[in-house]
Amino acid sequence: MISPNGKYLFYTSDRGNGNIGATDIYFVKKTKKGWSKPTNLGSTINTESAEGFPYFNANNQLFFCSKGHDGLGGFDIFMSQMDTLENWSKPINLGFPINGSSDDVGICFDSTDKKGVFVSSRNGRADDLFLFEIVEKEKNIIALPTKLDCFQTYPLSDFRHILQNRNSYPNTCFRIDGNKLFVENSEKFISQSDSTLVDLAMILIENPSLVVEIDVYYKNTPDAINISGKRAQSIATFLTDNFISPSQFFWKGMGTILDEHEKLDNPISKIFSEQIIVKIVNW
Repeated sequence: MISPNGKYLFYTSDRGNGNIGATDIYFVKKTKKGWSKPTNLGSTINTESAEGFPYFNANNQLFFCSKGHDGLGGFDIFMSQMDTLENWSKPINLGFPINGSSDDVGICFDSTDKKGVFVSSRNGRADDLFLFEIVEKEKNIIALPTKLDCFQTYPLSDFRHILQNRNSYPNTCFRIDGNKLFVENSEKFISQSDSTLVDLAMILIENPSLVVEIDVYYKNTPDAINISGKRAQSIATFLTDNFISPSQFFWKGMGTILDEHEKLDNPISKIFSEQIIVKIVNW
């Protein structure tokens, strides 16, 4: 990929000599006589695994895919800010919904840097093209789940009782305490046989026409979007592993439920910062 100013060429190579991993990203500079010798971007970008599909924009941001940096599964797409060609910021995972459990690679943007396309093998597809658009995120200053775009929120244990009245379901939400479901700072379950997960799966099995949205929130940390996305995917994997049709649920990693100024030493914030909200979409 040639940089917008035409001065640099970024590419992937398995040249072996000088490689850090199976495939590394290199750059060459445009000179009066042609191109300089290839230079490895170094260990900030390249890992002992595999990197590839570099894309460099006018803002000096390098997008690339990697199996070696912390990801959601398979190849994930990352971004690193260039200070100089020898100095790059720590790569940031673009998170869900760009990245998922399958291979996600080869991102590029239009001239506005607001729309683009990437390649993914998600949903059992074989490296299809997916379009995306960056939209302004509405500032979320929610402190309690009762304000989560729902008229009412209930414990998951009330789900069956609420379903008895079909007219009650629009904008009705059920909450699960993520603190009790997941290992701290992780997407791993404390127990794969947790009664809450089993109960959710059984509710969906008992009601095959029921469709729910599962929104996962995390405490206010820089990696909130990544951890909430991983946790959402863990729940989705649990449900599909227990024979729940993917058509019965949607899942999202929502990042933080808290305003950026909300302090986690607030007792209310602590209670609700890692909530999982199950919302009835259709029945």
